[in-house]
Amino acid sequence: MKELGRGRIFNVGNDDDPLVEAYAPVTGQKDQFRKIGFKREMIDYVFEIDDAISGITLANGITIPVALPYADLKRRLYDGCDAALTPDGTIDLAPVTGKAVGEVQAVRLAKDFNPAADTAASAKAAGKDDSLKITAYVHLRAEDRQFKLLTFSEAQMDFFEPHTGRKETETFVRLKTAAEGVQEFYMAIPMTTFASYLNSYRERSSVVDLSEITRAKKTSDLKM
Repeated sequence: MKELGRGRIFNVGNDDDPLVEAYAPVTGQKDQFRKIGFKREMIDYVFEIDDAISGITLANGITIPVALPYADLKRRLYDGCDAALTPDGTIDLAPVTGKAVGEVQAVRLAKDFNPAADTAASAKAAGKDDSLKITAYVHLRAEDRQFKLLTFSEAQMDFFEPHTGRKETETFVRLKTAAEGVQEFYMAIPMTTFASYLNSYRERSSVVDLSEITRAKKTSDLKM
């Protein structure tokens, strides 16, 4: 189902659920899009990329960038769904997907989707890392609940994505270079919330402190 370039189609599922139409990136083809239709129930989650762009990730892993702010996308899909329906009962996102997303093509598909990619590249001139510094409690393995306080920079991040088992509550992060000997870890914060903090602090501060948000619920879980 992930490889649109091979002509696969979606199973439309429940007939009572509205069909969503959009342009999705074709796997492996830059600036190439294919119109697809999928039932709304196939949506895994929606998220904010920045103030003007949001995204839809389907249950089969495909990510579709949308040229709408997060609140507007959520309203089109859920809150104001009846008003957004076309006469044939479809939620039409074709005009705000595909080429309409414009230059915002740092978006990757499926597990390659990387909200942290290529940010703060200009700040690394002369080997100096002036990017956002992030402090948070992390745990090193998916099921390990032993936490430690870690500080790392946004420029160090290779990618981040939802925890495969707790995608609504935790984020997995991989660093390009280790911080305090740590290169991969999990934080007890949803990916969309983490991305939102990065976006909001990047322009007005050099530090974002997530220690209170990601702190273990019980002090016995802390590993200092």
